[in-house]
Amino acid sequence: MGFIQGEDRGQATMFPVTLDELISEDHVCRVIEAFVGRLPMEALGFVRAEPAETGRPGYDPRDLLKVYLYGYLQQIRSSRRLEAECKRNVEVMWLLGRLVPDYKSIAEFRRLHREAVTEAGAELVRFARSALQCVKAPQELLLGFSRLLCSVKPYVVWQDITTRNS
Repeated sequence: MGFIQGEDRGQATMFPVTLDELISEDHVCRVIEAFVGRLPMEALGFVRAEPAETGRPGYDPRDLLKVYLYGYLQQIRSSRRLEAECKRNVEVMWLLGRLVPDYKSIAEFRRLHREAVTEAGAELVRFARSALQCVKAPQELLLGFSRLLCSVKPYVVWQDITTRNS
């Protein structure tokens, strides 16, 4: 009996797999997409939230924020690693629509928007916590936000637990 073998890399298929089919409906990338889509970027302090009329078009700050938040949740801090994830990770390909910003663009975004990114990350955690409290059956939503809440620094979660129990 032989081994299980994958598809031939050169084989064309009649039903091509789309990126949307590869990401489940309850995946954390969909939460990031919806969350960043509703953020008031200018109010948070993101510069270049509106495209310039002249010059080379830049990356949308929403796309770079998505990469940064995804990296935060996956514990990827390096701009070079985030660039590599954009090239090889299907989740990030879905999140950015196959954009591949270089590490310099990611690092520059992080440097220019330090306070705004911090506020957006804090807003994401507040959103996750409020969503868990608003749902009648939180165990259903808990699975979707478990990665999100677990990636918060442990001392923040510990402070929250100790204040609830007091």
